[in-house]
Amino acid sequence: MTFRSYLTVVGPLAILLTVAPPVRAQGAIPPAIYDTTGTAWVYATYLAVPWPKVDSLVKLERFHSAWRDRSIEMGCFLDHVFLIHQTGDEYNVLYATTYGSPRPLVPGSGVRECRQQAWEEIVPDSTLRAEIQAGLNYVNGDYKHYDRIWWVPYPN
Repeated sequence: MTFRSYLTVVGPLAILLTVAPPVRAQGAIPPAIYDTTGTAWVYATYLAVPWPKVDSLVKLERFHSAWRDRSIEMGCFLDHVFLIHQTGDEYNVLYATTYGSPRPLVPGSGVRECRQQAWEEIVPDSTLRAEIQAGLNYVNGDYKHYDRIWWVPYPN
């Protein structure tokens, strides 16, 4: 077999084998290979909040901690932290939520409803809930932010 005939037979086969697999639809969950035991998925939001508003955010923390504890009891997520970087120059506020799998990161998974139910149990008065939400919207505002998602080792 000459080299040219070899390329005629093997060339198209090599091209077929190196073509990328089809792309999944946006929002689709990868196969179970990502649902490995001993890992958790973290969704983090970093915000650049003006320092005078950070003080207001700290005052709202008492509602946040009660909501977090109730949400964990209900199984909405594994953990949720709210951190302030006191010496942060640009991004000074962090919200990070830990989930047991990537499934809650997909819209329609029921996590939003679970979190809302926990919030309504912690603050049953709808007027007070609206005031707290208005305060959070004021503090968090439309500031520069970015989100990250990653998985980490987590003992199940």
